[in-house]
Amino acid sequence: MLRNNFTDNEWQILKNTIKWIFRAVAEADGNIDLNEHQAIEFTFNLVKSFKSELARELILDLKNDRSNLPESQDNSFSEAKDDFKHASEILQVKLDAADALYFKKTILAIGLFIANSSGTLLSYRISNEEQQVIKLFALYFKLTNAEYYESPSPLDIMGDFRVQ
Repeated sequence: MLRNNFTDNEWQILKNTIKWIFRAVAEADGNIDLNEHQAIEFTFNLVKSFKSELARELILDLKNDRSNLPESQDNSFSEAKDDFKHASEILQVKLDAADALYFKKTILAIGLFIANSSGTLLSYRISNEEQQVIKLFALYFKLTNAEYYESPSPLDIMGDFRVQ
């Protein structure tokens, strides 16, 4: 169990990255619609398909604690920046570089999954606002453009999400 490698505070910071991605992407276009609520719930059913062991453990932990999504004072989500910065520092120390990168991309893939759940058949499913939030969170995670698009990309990882 990876949980044993982290302090309670570190674990909470890592859980917050998932809570922030849920909230920020779902709220990016001004409202959280039914499809986004369902996608957030569906994420808990996808957990076994996550190849990142850390993401699996965090999601299972969140499954029991779905309350207390972080609050943002405005749509900039500047408060999230600290959690993502600290998470990057924690991951750098506690995981090898490849596992840390894959975890970050898995969190961004969850954001893409939430974003992709909204929209209509005749419109692009991921709004410009949602794209901007995901890019912002990638920057908060200190991912370079090359790292983001390097295979597997968050979009590739999202494609692996399957209910088991």
